[in-house]
Amino acid sequence: MTVDDASGTVTICKGQGLFLRADDAGVVVRNFYGRTRRIVWTEISHFADGGYTKEGVTGWQLFIVLRTGKRIRVTSSVLAPADEVVAAVRKAAQPHGIPAELAGVPVKDGRPPRRGLYHDPGGQAGLGYWDGRQWSPLLPPEVSKWSARTVGESADSWSALPRADERWTYAATQAIRETVVFAVAAAVSVALLAIGLVTVLSGDRGTHHRYMSAWGFWTFGGLAVLFAFVTWRNRRLFLKLDEAAKDSASAGPVL
Repeated sequence: MTVDDASGTVTICKGQGLFLRADDAGVVVRNFYGRTRRIVWTEISHFADGGYTKEGVTGWQLFIVLRTGKRIRVTSSVLAPADEVVAAVRKAAQPHGIPAELAGVPVKDGRPPRRGLYHDPGGQAGLGYWDGRQWSPLLPPEVSKWSARTVGESADSWSALPRADERWTYAATQAIRETVVFAVAAAVSVALLAIGLVTVLSGDRGTHHRYMSAWGFWTFGGLAVLFAFVTWRNRRLFLKLDEAAKDSASAGPVL
């Protein structure tokens, strides 16, 4: 956060010609180069956590929620460290009584933005898997080593979301699904690689054409092998999650 001039105008975040600034009257947002919007403090209901996904990566983004219910994204907020933006927004909003209960983690409609492992939102020493509807039972931290993705940070408000209070079946169901997909992908990869080999060994076409055709089969066969590896790794993760969830359920709630 930087103070721009003697008038007290503060730049909360900026970059690539975009910015969010605050002063005594309200905030000024530029989400597109050359276009700005002023919002007075009395129009703002609160500031909220949001998220965006680009090239498969999910990140945090600030939203301004108006009293009408409209949500205005602050594009420049993705260009600065989330904790710095959160601190600056809280400091700017506090004198005007505008709630800024921000966690600085990606949020989608008040929930985790994607399925996966997160630090327990209740603050316990463990992890939770969000399956899109509910949290798994509390899982030990070591299950994270089986996941290709990093463990996500949690917002405190997510502790109010439902947690599986009976046997959690999501992981077991996904493990079965991944087993079937793995078997199909493995069979397809073997078939494509074998066809490529047979094509090379056959003598009914010219050498150049045979090798070109073979490379086509081997390319798609290799992609099928890669897909099979990913599904096998996912299957292993879900088996581990299911085992850990069963152990957690049998151990009972943490007091």
